[in-house]
Amino acid sequence: MKTLTIGTFDKKILDKLIINLEKLYKLKIHYIQERKIKNISIIKENPELTKKQKKAIEIAIKNGYYNYPRKTSVKELAKISKLSFSTFQAHLRKAEKKLIPFYFEK
Repeated sequence: MKTLTIGTFDKKILDKLIINLEKLYKLKIHYIQERKIKNISIIKENPELTKKQKKAIEIAIKNGYYNYPRKTSVKELAKISKLSFSTFQAHLRKAEKKLIPFYFEK
């Protein structure tokens, strides 16, 4: 079962959306929940990472690089990825340079 979360300030818009989704995709709505939200994120196009940048981020996350305290170092991540330290570090830094501003733009 897939879950879709949709937020709206106008219930009429949500009602129309549900009707259209049910018609177009033969969906079944199991429940609707009304709740107050603390923050909102507007969906926008994600920054485009190269395959190497994406792989570097994935390896870093998987191995606890972004945990506190860090569970590994860039040197260890480079070994895991079978790349030189400088090459892996470049892929990781370029990915971070694209992703971090994306989430903090005004």
